[in-house]
Amino acid sequence: MSENSSHVSRRSLAKGMAWAAPVVLSAASVPAYAASKRGTATTTAGQYFRTVARKAMRGTCNVTTNPTRGYIDSLPYKSPAGNSDSNRSTTSSNGYWVEGSAGTVTNVSITSVITFNHSIQIEPTGSYGANVIPAGWTVTQTSPTTLTLKYTAPVWQVSTSVNGTGDATGVFIQFKVTDGCVAVGGLTVTGQTTMTYTDANGTKTMPKNTGPAYL
Repeated sequence: MSENSSHVSRRSLAKGMAWAAPVVLSAASVPAYAASKRGTATTTAGQYFRTVARKAMRGTCNVTTNPTRGYIDSLPYKSPAGNSDSNRSTTSSNGYWVEGSAGTVTNVSITSVITFNHSIQIEPTGSYGANVIPAGWTVTQTSPTTLTLKYTAPVWQVSTSVNGTGDATGVFIQFKVTDGCVAVGGLTVTGQTTMTYTDANGTKTMPKNTGPAYL
C-alpha cells in the first residue's frame, strides 16, 4: 500500500487555476447490495498503489499557456502512460485489490484523498488522451489543492490466480498547476486512502497514508 512517484524527464506534474466550485467526475453507478450480506472469501489484505508523475515541459513554463502538468495513475492493466502490468505485485503494480482465498467480498468502499502543495486543476484531456474514470468511481476536486477519489461496489469476486478480479480498476487523471511554475522536485503529493469491505469474517477497514512524493 504505497505510492510510486516518477522524475523521468518525459513527465511533469501540474496545478489548478482559479478555484471555483468543486469539479465532480464520475462514471455510471453500480447497483445497491444488501448491507448485511457477508462475502465468502477469507482475506488477508487490501492493497492499493498508484503512480504520480510530472509530464515533460516543452519550452518555457508559463502558468497560462504552458503550465506544469502531470497525472495520477492507478489503472492496473491498461494505463495510457504505460505504468501498468498484468500482475498484482506489491512493489510494481498499480491498482486496488483484495488478497485472500477465492470467493467474494461485499460492500466495497474506497476513499482516497490526494493533497498537493500547489493549486491544481483537473484537465479532462491531455497528452495521454482523455482521463479514464471507470464505473463505480467519482473524482471530486474539493479544494484548490485536494482531490477526493471515491469508489463503491456491491460485490467483488476474489481470485488467488486470475488477474482482473477482486479489484477496483483505478483511475487515470491529468492535471495542471495553476499558481506558478514548479521546479522538478518542488511539487509534493500525499495521499490518505481507506478501503472497507465485508468478507466471510465481517467488515475489514484498511487505512494507508502515502507520500510525500516529490515531483
